Amino acid sequence: LGVGFSGSWWSFPERDGAGKTIGINRRFQNGDKRQVKGSSRGLTYADDWNTGNGPLLLVEGGSDTAAILTMGLSAVGRPSNMGGVALLVELLKDFDRDIIVIGEHDEKPDGSCPGQSGAISTATKLSELLHRTITWSMPPGDAKDSRSWLKSNGCDGQEFLAGLDLQVIEPPRVFIPPTDVREIIE
Repeated sequence: LGVGFSGSWWSFPERDGAGKTIGINRRFQNGDKRQVKGSSRGLTYADDWNTGNGPLLLVEGGSDTAAILTMGLSAVGRPSNMGGVALLVELLKDFDRDIIVIGEHDEKPDGSCPGQSGAISTATKLSELLHRTITWSMPPGDAKDSRSWLKSNGCDGQEFLAGLDLQVIEPPRVFIPPTDVREIIE
């Protein structure tokens, strides 16, 4: 992932869909996150993100991306619960393996769950824009996110995948009117 450590914070490079670094996100030891001044939000992924087998998991942020990679699975990190869709479309336009958007259990006092609504929104938009089936799921069990699942359950990526409750989003049907307007002959 190209993660660095300054002594008080970790740096996560964020890229566009073509692989160019467009920003640096800093994660401090107390959990705070801040962008380096003048940088843009982007995706977090390794150079070999599209190699291997199995599904590609789209998670929130650099630390969840690192957790999924630690489990031996493929991952790309989104900059936020609903961010990065245009960058993902650019990155995934020719990708042919299954794609699973992973949400986060981050319920608010009013009962809303931005992590879940973001996963559904991201999966729906990707399905429409990529014209393909996309699935989404929350992390297995009661884990807040992929990183907390890894801390509690270990590095078994297949166990993580088996615990997902996959929800399928199908692309909208597109009607293409016939272009043949020749006269019908009985």
